[in-house]
Amino acid sequence: MGSIPVAKSSPPHRLTLSRRAIAVTAMAAAFGLLAVVALFAWPTGSNEVVRPPQWVGVGQVEDFAPGSVTTFQEAEFHLVRLPDGEFLALSSKDPHLGCTVPWKPEFQTMGQKGWFRNPCHGETYDLAGRHIFGPGPRGLDRFPVTVVGGAVRVNVNELILGPPARSGVEPVNPP
Repeated sequence: MGSIPVAKSSPPHRLTLSRRAIAVTAMAAAFGLLAVVALFAWPTGSNEVVRPPQWVGVGQVEDFAPGSVTTFQEAEFHLVRLPDGEFLALSSKDPHLGCTVPWKPEFQTMGQKGWFRNPCHGETYDLAGRHIFGPGPRGLDRFPVTVVGGAVRVNVNELILGPPARSGVEPVNPP
């Protein structure tokens, strides 16, 4: 009896991609990755969170003598009443590297007593928070102050950058 030849099964068919298909796929993946990076890394505007004003009552006008400094540690500011009666709320954080800047009523330099003095880097600021000496980029930052019906209030949610550092400024010191 004769044998009937049996066909051998063909090997499994392998998917083959052309070079063009591989190049198109790689470019699409690269553009997709670029789009994802751009979506998360591209600036979308201000990173600053806008908070509503938070006015804190700190006392009555007559509670603060002209030329005085009152420190509010929890709110991290110094309330200054300048010799002319104007109020300033100065941040107690140094704008250079963020060290706490205390009021030093006995510290003397330039023949005058009473300065804000940074113990970390030696920046020195006058009674008005203006940069007088040291590596800091500007004067002490400040908060808005208002006087309503004799009550002094400070907006602790709005920080205003201090004045630029200048040499040759006549410092304001306590009388």
